[in-house]
Amino acid sequence: MQRNVILLSNAYWPSIGGIENSLRHLAIEAQEAGDNVEIIVSDIGVPASDEDRLATVIDGIKVSRYPIAPFSHALFKPFNIVASSWQLYRLMKSKFHEQPNAIVVARFHFCAVAAILAGFASVRYLVPSIVSNQYRGEKSNEEAFLTKLKRYSFIALHSLVQKKALQRCKNFVFSETMRMQCMGLAKNKAEDYMLTKPGVDQSRFCLAGLQQRIALRRKLSLPEDIPLVLFVGRFVKAKGVDLLIEAMSKVATNCHLVLVGGGDERPAFITHIKTLGLTDKVTIVDPLRTVEDYYRCADIFVMSSRYEPLGQTLLEAFSSGLQVVAFNRNSGVNTATEELGMNNFVHYSKSLSGDALAVAVDKTLNKLNEEKRNNASKAAFEKFSWQKLYASLVD
Repeated sequence: MQRNVILLSNAYWPSIGGIENSLRHLAIEAQEAGDNVEIIVSDIGVPASDEDRLATVIDGIKVSRYPIAPFSHALFKPFNIVASSWQLYRLMKSKFHEQPNAIVVARFHFCAVAAILAGFASVRYLVPSIVSNQYRGEKSNEEAFLTKLKRYSFIALHSLVQKKALQRCKNFVFSETMRMQCMGLAKNKAEDYMLTKPGVDQSRFCLAGLQQRIALRRKLSLPEDIPLVLFVGRFVKAKGVDLLIEAMSKVATNCHLVLVGGGDERPAFITHIKTLGLTDKVTIVDPLRTVEDYYRCADIFVMSSRYEPLGQTLLEAFSSGLQVVAFNRNSGVNTATEELGMNNFVHYSKSLSGDALAVAVDKTLNKLNEEKRNNASKAAFEKFSWQKLYASLVD
């Protein structure tokens, strides 16, 4: 029997990231299962001049959007979050009248609460992170008072809404670490959370042979004769890219770092790279839809995050056959890397520093071989499936 499924979040294409990718793959699995699926997100990243900004079709999937910032005048901008939430609620209410029995899967807490208030009885919340933990890793000691006040107000509001979502929804998490963090916020029980795992697109993130890797590097204007170290993610403090750049100045092996992403910290990273004299050893690439080309031609992937509930990029790296370098929990990071069951392909830095990370990168680069590539990719294929995740969410 065909089911009506609504997927919710705060961003989708042209925004690029792990959550956006998960929506796309869940929607594809819904189509494969014969279900009627629609995506509802905000208009983050969509040009205001786009005539199809609030209603479009992407990859054969209907996408409806609500305005994230209805007011452009400076006087009314502080009220945007209220106005945007009201627009989201109205959109969800109209969908409830059309499909009152739809299964709703939310990846953003405001969307989850809006769906509940609109009347949907079956709302599943696939938790991406705990907002307070995420932004704690991104704070700066040099913030001005007003900036700190805005950030604390932002965290307080989002924490309140996320707490309500966790208390009212059927919750799904990707790690035991994430479950414990959710319980700490919502004050509920372990049985209120189902532990599951995300998937990985095996047609995109797959092995490339030596000649394919050389051809990809040539196409991407990357060095062909030295190892490539890859990072993919947002350029924010929580991702620890500053430590990775520092590590590159201390790695003994001749290698090249590729940073794929964008964000507020980009200018600081560029300055850091220049200060350390690494301009010729680091390439920065803006977010793009064909990021798999960079995975497939790289040698190792670095998960430098200080906070990471799971890390979709890790799965993409494993699937592409890459060895991974990451900080272990004893270093002080709050990550779930060690829960993936992929430790045979992870090389841990023992402390949260550029020096220790450089040592781990060197050791990993000195132990590369084709057998390890093949084994990492095979293990990822067997362990992570979008089809299994979709089934667990809607069944």
